[in-house]
Amino acid sequence: MKLDILQMSKPFSLPRAPQEQYSKYYLTTIKKGALNRYKIVWVGCPLECRFKSNDVKDFLSPKNIFIVKKEDVFEYCVIDNRGNCYRLPKKYYSLGFPNISLCNVPENNEMEVQITKKQKQVLPYIPKSFLESKRLKTTRKRRRVSYVESPPEKTIESINFNVSQPVPSWHILQYSEKKNDILKRLIVQKMRSVIKKIDDSSMSLNDPFEELEKIDCLFSSVENVTKFKTIIGFIYHYCRAELGLSFLNDPVKISEASVEALNF
Repeated sequence: MKLDILQMSKPFSLPRAPQEQYSKYYLTTIKKGALNRYKIVWVGCPLECRFKSNDVKDFLSPKNIFIVKKEDVFEYCVIDNRGNCYRLPKKYYSLGFPNISLCNVPENNEMEVQITKKQKQVLPYIPKSFLESKRLKTTRKRRRVSYVESPPEKTIESINFNVSQPVPSWHILQYSEKKNDILKRLIVQKMRSVIKKIDDSSMSLNDPFEELEKIDCLFSSVENVTKFKTIIGFIYHYCRAELGLSFLNDPVKISEASVEALNF
């Protein structure tokens, strides 16, 4: 199949693949995996490594992103050097779509792309969830710089400062004479600085369980168990009180097997 790839007046968010890649992949259908029966409508270049390789982040770039479609649903994926197709995880969006600002995103996040001399295709400019995260960060920034009127004086006087109910706070950051708490305070301070830096920039943090489809799969793999154990360890030692884990109410029941899975 010969495709005469044209230049667009306004560039698309992803670079065009060479002619030989279009001849091989354009409008072909994925035959297996999570994207089975999706059709390739935007062609990228295959990765030079296995997708599950530890070095995939060093190879992944915008040129490797494919767009596939089934009915009216679009998905983003990559094809590794073994020919296997994988859905692009959210944690790699910033690698696949770097330096994309909201002002560049067209209306409705859609763009009509000239694929051949006679054929056009309406494609999403960036992943929908990636766009939503960018809008959320912009909203946060606007809230920080916006003027907030001080509450009326009578409201301040009505506050009961003698309330004995516990108020959530980072207890670990309070002054303490215990030498063992110094390192913990430094770690939490560092975490707060990183979180603020992320809020003030276009960076994002990955959800460690974004690929988890249902709760029953939490203990089904060593990787998920390791993540869960790490998070539990941090909460137990650093912010147990802040999260209200005093167990005044009975927690959700968990099986002995699930607890034993964490013991490794």
